[in-house]
Amino acid sequence: MKYFLIIVIGLIISGCSTKSTDESEIRKTIENYLECTKKEDFECLYSLTHPRSFESFTKQQVITDVQQGMHNENYDIIVKSSFLDSISTVIPFNENKYAMVKTKSNIIWVSKQASNPNETLVQMCSVFSDMYGKQNIKCNTVKNQIDIRSNETSYLIYEAKDKKWYVLSGSIEKNVVRLIPRTIKQNLQKLHKPSIE
Repeated sequence: MKYFLIIVIGLIISGCSTKSTDESEIRKTIENYLECTKKEDFECLYSLTHPRSFESFTKQQVITDVQQGMHNENYDIIVKSSFLDSISTVIPFNENKYAMVKTKSNIIWVSKQASNPNETLVQMCSVFSDMYGKQNIKCNTVKNQIDIRSNETSYLIYEAKDKKWYVLSGSIEKNVVRLIPRTIKQNLQKLHKPSIE
C-alpha cells in the first residue's frame, strides 16, 4: 500500500511539473512572437510560426508578403504594444500538444495617400470597425491615422518531432481547420482560462 501511494504521488508531481513546463514554454513562445512582431523581426516571426502555415511558399515569399502587409506605398502599420491576455489548458493529442491563447495589441494604421487622404481614412475606418468593432477604433483625420485595439486568438502547437512549440494564427481559418483536430479546437474553447493578470 505504501509503495502504491508513493507511485501515485510521484505521478501527480510529474503531471504538475509537465503542466507548469508547458505553460512556461507557451508563455515564452507567444511573448517572443509578440515582441518580434513589434520589432518587425520577420525572420523571428517565420521561425516561430507553424511551418505548415505556409508550406506552399518559400521563406522569402512569406517574409516579403508580411513586410508588404505592414509597409507599402499606401499605408504603414505600426504595432505600439502587445501582451498575452489569457491561456487555455494544454490538450495532448497523439504525440503533440495544443493550446489556445488570447492576445491584445495597440496598433496604428497610417495612410500615405496623397490624394483625398480623409476619404481614404473614412473608408478604412469603416473596414476596421467591421473587423475589430467600432468601440476599438479611433479615427484621427488630423494625423491621418487610425488607432486600433486588437483582440486576437492564436493557437500553440507542440510538434513532438521538433520538440518545439509553434504559433498558429487564429485569423486564417483554413489553417486552423487543417492543423487542429475539430474536437481539440472545441475543447480548447471550453477550457479557456480567464484573463491573466
